[in-house]
Amino acid sequence: MRRDKRASPITPPPIVPNFIIVISYWLLVISYWLLVISYWLLVIGYCYWLLVRYSTHTLYM
Repeated sequence: MRRDKRASPITPPPIVPNFIIVISYWLLVISYWLLVISYWLLVIGYCYWLLVRYSTHTLYM
C-alpha cells in the first residue's frame, strides 16, 4: 500500500493543470467581457433604434 502511494506514476506534473487552469480562466474572462460588450451594444442599438423610430414618427406626424 505504502509503496504504491509513494510511486504514484499517475499524478501529472504540476505545470500541466496550472496551464489548463490559466487557459480556462482567461477563456472565462474573455467570454465574460464579450458578453458584457454584446449586451451594451444591444442596449445602445435598441435605444438608438427607439430614438430613430420616435424621431421619424414625430417627424411624420
